[in-house]
Amino acid sequence: MNKEDIVYFSVNNWSYDLYPQGETFHNWMKDDLNLQLSNEQWAIENELCIVEEAIDMSSNFCVAAKREWVEKHCPEVLGTKFEYKSENGEQPEEGMFGTPFPEYCEENFGVHFIYEPLDCDDDEDLDEDEIE
Repeated sequence: MNKEDIVYFSVNNWSYDLYPQGETFHNWMKDDLNLQLSNEQWAIENELCIVEEAIDMSSNFCVAAKREWVEKHCPEVLGTKFEYKSENGEQPEEGMFGTPFPEYCEENFGVHFIYEPLDCDDDEDLDEDEIE
């Protein structure tokens, strides 16, 4: 598969300006407890490689998909700020808010969740003067 055949896009469900406007993304992002891009089985069936990361109280998604699939299911992402391309033609490293893009390959079909909990044992995280 040619590198041009893969589209990389990044969206977030926090606000309407963090994903393309239109019926497709509205339906995918409208229910915070049932986000379409979080659906593992749907992602596998559609051969999507998705990284989901919790950013504050939102879900951030970096998606690698076949161009043909994007053109059919969510063409409104093409040519917008949500589509990521690297200058050298390689896979972009990260999308919105620094979430990494997955490599497009069969082993990565599905949803891969990134969760980085606060390390409360790390003295640098908390300033004792700020704790009441």
